[in-house]
Amino acid sequence: MLTLRIKAGECITIGDNISVHVYRWRGDSVELAVNAPKEIAVRRKRVEEAPEILLREK
Repeated sequence: MLTLRIKAGECITIGDNISVHVYRWRGDSVELAVNAPKEIAVRRKRVEEAPEILLREK
């Protein structure tokens, strides 16, 4: 897992055709804009749904 610290308005790219833009911070959450080809599924997964992943990566 890669952990980044970026500011609102900045962008990261994944491969050649996926980009994630930090739109804005709002309290304890962040709004992201994901640009990806239609054939790539972009889903949201809550942290509570996968606690074993968090424990394994600490």
